[in-house]
Amino acid sequence: MLSKTKSVAAYKVGQIFYQVMITDDGCPAVEEWHVRTIRGGYVHAIWKLNRTTWGKRSSKHGDFGWLARIPKWCRKKWKLDPAAVYSFDRIPDDFKTTKLAAIRHEIKSLDPLDYDDPAAFERAGKALKSMATRARGKKK
Repeated sequence: MLSKTKSVAAYKVGQIFYQVMITDDGCPAVEEWHVRTIRGGYVHAIWKLNRTTWGKRSSKHGDFGWLARIPKWCRKKWKLDPAAVYSFDRIPDDFKTTKLAAIRHEIKSLDPLDYDDPAAFERAGKALKSMATRARGKKK
């Protein structure tokens, strides 16, 4: 399935994308991906993860920010070209601009065959629906 791609002007440094990941036991978590740079025809996004990519930068002051070394497993990149042929050159299908959209995408793509335990599938479905209800009720 081809993902809907955005135009080149749609990406901005500092833009946030959301992705929902579900563990094997059925516990969902929303992850934040921040666009750090746009260069060389690629968009570079970093997973905001406490104490790994984001944290306290100084021992004396209370300033927080991106840490110096970002592991490779916390980085993703894709081409700006909307006509990218290969799947690794396009924005991941599960990257959404709002938390609610990411949760809804995960609810639609939920498959019972992905889980060994039917109870974990039910837990994941229940948790995602309650997350969607909470995200729908929040005001910005």
